[in-house]
Amino acid sequence: MSFSNSRGPRPERRSGDRRSGGDRRGTQRRVVVDRRYADERRSSSGMRPNVETPIEHIRNAMQVLIGAVESQAPLTPDVFARRAEAALERLTRALASLEAERRR
Repeated sequence: MSFSNSRGPRPERRSGDRRSGGDRRGTQRRVVVDRRYADERRSSSGMRPNVETPIEHIRNAMQVLIGAVESQAPLTPDVFARRAEAALERLTRALASLEAERRR
């Protein structure tokens, strides 16, 4: 039994014509413009609440210090000082948050 196409050969598709519309759209880029004033853009990031809790700050400070102490390769004094500063900054933030909560 032979399955011949009774409709005859299919008409040729014009894929080139269809693609040209997509090509035109692909080259046009939408420009997003931030219409806020510069001081509004800067102040919006400063108004965000503290994302990390005091416990997370303390935990992260401990991780930084433990990583510095248990480092396989000896750390230079500069690198160790930067890590210690980062840990102290986190501990300071945690303490400030805890004190602010206590005052409420």
